Amino acid sequence: MLKYTSHVLLFILLILLSGCSLKDGHLLQDIKNYPQYVEPYLSNIDINLTIETQLIHDKEFNDKFFSPWSDKNFTISANEAFWAFNVYTKSKSYYGENRVKIESNWFDIVLNNANLSAYNTLNKKAISIKNSQIRDMPTNKPLFLDFDKAGEGYPFDYLQNTLLKANTPILISHYTLDGSFAFIKTHFGYGWIDSRDIAYIDEVSINLFKSSKLLVVIQDNIPIKDYLHEEYLFYAKVGTIFPISNITDDGFEILVAKKGIDKSSSFVKSYISKKNGNIKPISFTKENIAIVGNSLLNENYGWGGYLENRDCSSLTQDFFAPFGIWLPRNSKAQSTKGAILKLENLTNDEKVKLINRYAIPFMTLVYLKGHVMLYIGSIDGTPIVLHN
Repeated sequence: MLKYTSHVLLFILLILLSGCSLKDGHLLQDIKNYPQYVEPYLSNIDINLTIETQLIHDKEFNDKFFSPWSDKNFTISANEAFWAFNVYTKSKSYYGENRVKIESNWFDIVLNNANLSAYNTLNKKAISIKNSQIRDMPTNKPLFLDFDKAGEGYPFDYLQNTLLKANTPILISHYTLDGSFAFIKTHFGYGWIDSRDIAYIDEVSINLFKSSKLLVVIQDNIPIKDYLHEEYLFYAKVGTIFPISNITDDGFEILVAKKGIDKSSSFVKSYISKKNGNIKPISFTKENIAIVGNSLLNENYGWGGYLENRDCSSLTQDFFAPFGIWLPRNSKAQSTKGAILKLENLTNDEKVKLINRYAIPFMTLVYLKGHVMLYIGSIDGTPIVLHN
């Protein structure tokens, strides 16, 4: 997979297909100029990713996805794990959701409750039982810097890390003093999660999950229910993964982690149609690229997964997941994967020529500091990207 470093793009805070170069006029003009669905960009391209290559990537994906259940402890230092307490301090002026300055003792209360001395002591295997926010500090309260500056007020909560999908393996370091949050690691990062959103998992269930055929969700916001108890559980996002218990003519019976009264999980059965999910990895065909790509369009921007929406790097991560290709969570980390062609110090025309020559549609990321996009082809020589 090729990655490109660029300093020229159109940045719009919603998912759209846009030209990867500066043009006169308003940026939203791209919505009128370019088709806002994936099929037109697939008509004149060749797909060269073989199933053999996909299976190699898929094994790497699964190894990373299940890695928290293989780890016995946390390998990063406490200073790395709890960096937020050194960055977001009472020495600066931060504001809450009501635009009122946060009192300095608030930081002391959160820090004391974090129970940092217990870091790396529990090391309990667990699983997420719903979509949940991973936070940089153990609190659901937001932290804003300046409501009058772009990117520093709502919805850009400095404590928002990412969205964790349901049914994801995790390892628990420890709990806060009041038990409300747990510090965890996932296959893509670390952070604090509401303790009500996770459950312990035993070795029998772990082995069942890891040895089963895996289903990956390919349409967004699919309702998942405990079919035996007729209970709604959560909406599954594109890229959510479940073990398969049975395959029917129309779909799949899947296993979903649900929390019991003793903090432990058990698997309950649910069902997903073949329209909404399939065996991972799905083939990297034009039909499947269109299904996954179109399912990611027309969603509001979500800083760090805010309101279960996507930011730029969660879009690219979720696009590739059904095809068994693992990407890190943030844009900078994604820019280090694969072969890299740097575009610094080039003119706009030079950048466009290099992208058109070397970029592979639907397999190339275009990166600049703080933002990442999926290259999907060109129209009349203009590179087109799908981004959030």
